[in-house]
Amino acid sequence: MLRALSRWRGASVADCAKLVGLSEQSYYQQTRLGSFRADRMLTAIDALGYDIVFVDRNTGERWKYREPHGTLKGISEYHKYNTGVSRPLAYDGSQELFVDRKGLYFLADYAKGKIKAVTKSEAEAFADKYGAR
Repeated sequence: MLRALSRWRGASVADCAKLVGLSEQSYYQQTRLGSFRADRMLTAIDALGYDIVFVDRNTGERWKYREPHGTLKGISEYHKYNTGVSRPLAYDGSQELFVDRKGLYFLADYAKGKIKAVTKSEAEAFADKYGAR
């Protein structure tokens, strides 16, 4: 699968190897022998500019895989928020929308390391625009 995606993008074996931090020889051997780790494959697919989307066959709900960020914690509007224990709903490339156990919505901005509380209507607008997970 990775070879097909890289060929479609016009990326060489050397390009793909560099994306995942391997030598060209190691990359080639691991992909040929089937010992290429899943995390490296996901990193390469993301670096090539592709998304992996899972679709629940029963509900049609779509979930887009993305490289995980570390846990972000913060206080906004006098409430403690934690991305590690909250449910992710949508992601726009820089901010991720979550809902916590109390049903409160918040945005995590990983680049700035900040948490911002949002209203339900703001959360719905964000999820509509960037796709519910």
